[in-house]
Amino acid sequence: MEETAIMKIPGNEISKLEKFDGSFFKRWKGKMYFFLTALKLAHVLNEEKSVALTPTDTTTEASSGETPVQKQQRQKWEQDDFMCKGYILNGLSNTLYDVYEPKFADSTSRELWDELDKKYKIEDAGNKKFIISKLFGYRMVGDKCIISQTYELQGLMNQIIYEGHYLDESFQVSSIISKLPFAWKDCRKELKQKKDAMTMQELIKYIQV
Repeated sequence: MEETAIMKIPGNEISKLEKFDGSFFKRWKGKMYFFLTALKLAHVLNEEKSVALTPTDTTTEASSGETPVQKQQRQKWEQDDFMCKGYILNGLSNTLYDVYEPKFADSTSRELWDELDKKYKIEDAGNKKFIISKLFGYRMVGDKCIISQTYELQGLMNQIIYEGHYLDESFQVSSIISKLPFAWKDCRKELKQKKDAMTMQELIKYIQV
């Protein structure tokens, strides 16, 4: 039987994983799950802790009812769970680590993962609303570099897209044109006539000239 190939991830790449500080949980969760999957540890997040892993009497293999194979499977699961929980905890900011490490010291990685998911999915929804309101409330000013403000708007729209909202290019172009400052009123009028056929790249090129 061929062995399943294990994806190798250098240790320095794991250390570069963005620390979760309470913001943009969906993004952090996706990155963390990728690393755990590549390390062959993510399976413990999808499995209930088996009753066989905690026999009532562990004095002997016979009394615990474990076969040698079951014992080996249990030890492998416990090791994977220990490593998985360690990676998740170390993926948190120092502040959150100090909150969750003692609280889940005797819990499984799945229990920790589910708790983070339950708490921060709700907060992510709040972040999403905040970003949308920030986009619609954004106003360009004439005494600040227009292209840098354009990139700020693009960044907000990219965050909204990442969170699962579809913003077509025409909408993005129109949004930026509508927010150009009063000093750009003549350009804004001209751009509005072209907006339906203009790409973001073309708009940025126009603004930079």
